Amino acid sequence: RELTLSAESDSIECGCGKRYPIKNGVPVLLAGNSAAGYDDLYSQIAFDASPFGYSREYATWRKGQINRQIAQYLIDGSVLDDGGGYGYLKEYLDSSRHRYYNVDCSYEILKYDRSKLLAVGEGEALPFKDGAFDNVVSGDVLEHVRDKRRYLEEAWRVLKPGGVFVVNTPREGWRSSYARSIWFWIPYLSDAWARIKNRLAKKKTRSAINVPEGVVDIPSEENWLRGQLEKMGYEIL
Repeated sequence: RELTLSAESDSIECGCGKRYPIKNGVPVLLAGNSAAGYDDLYSQIAFDASPFGYSREYATWRKGQINRQIAQYLIDGSVLDDGGGYGYLKEYLDSSRHRYYNVDCSYEILKYDRSKLLAVGEGEALPFKDGAFDNVVSGDVLEHVRDKRRYLEEAWRVLKPGGVFVVNTPREGWRSSYARSIWFWIPYLSDAWARIKNRLAKKKTRSAINVPEGVVDIPSEENWLRGQLEKMGYEIL
């Protein structure tokens, strides 16, 4: 349905009769309860000082490595950061080629994003028309989604034909996979050192974070994920 701004400019009205509030300039377009718990979780974290409870240096380095790779795959046009959090991806996009949109289920984390085009919404029920975006990005999000298949279907729905969907998420059994390789010690020791370093640097901060009920963190099995994407019509690059 079409959405229109209310006469008072304090809410968005849907042709179906529903009204969605606008909170400090951010439309809250939640359709269900899949966001439950995340506002409570993120309200405990000062993202400008300690993103997700990690040191700022580590979080910047890690997301920078991922975002540089993501940006290489994107085509010109609109980019939906599906669960974009504080909007760090936009720092790695070319503003002359990309128009950035951020949607996340938590208002508490969107407060740290200074983008103009953002909204509170659920990945399992995106508040956008079919074929609205040239690119959809899911960076470290799928593991926190309760209905993964629905989330992937929604990304497909809002993506234009010929568009690009980039997803990164923890993979089940990565340690055992690397153990079969002669190079296993490189990522394994890297991961171990990063974990030790962060526990030492931010032990007090992370131990103070209470994870509310409803927050999930479940890796995906690689063959399952590939199979789901192919069934929906994606061509795996």
